[in-house]
Amino acid sequence: MTRPTRDVVARALELLNQALRPYVERVLRTVYHDRWQEAARSSTPGRSAGRWDTQMLLSVILDNWSVFHARMSQLDRALISELRDTRNRWAHQEPFTSEDASRALDTVERLLRSIRAGEADEVRALNVSTPRPERRDVDARGLLGVK
Repeated sequence: MTRPTRDVVARALELLNQALRPYVERVLRTVYHDRWQEAARSSTPGRSAGRWDTQMLLSVILDNWSVFHARMSQLDRALISELRDTRNRWAHQEPFTSEDASRALDTVERLLRSIRAGEADEVRALNVSTPRPERRDVDARGLLGVK
């Protein structure tokens, strides 16, 4: 029996959080040393650095891009923006089609591979187990067909 797509996306977001927490801390410590938590909190007022959720981690990276850009590419930045949207959709109980879930998992995996996180392999395994509908594309004549 396959897992519901929301559950698969939730697991991928958990793995993303698990990998991003130490990465974000390590990068911020490199630049800000003992003041790294202050730098992180400036992006997310009122939140404790010890209890970071995925949305907070993604926001900290984007809000501190001047620190992270030397370690991450513009593609990574785009992936992070997409993952913020994915996380918001998940948090607000929006449905995920199989295609949506597959894309979310692919995006998580790409970001995890970029930061060399071992969790990428587990996300890939989740994506392989997510059922996908047949791909439909418009052919050169403008007709919808199955590929």
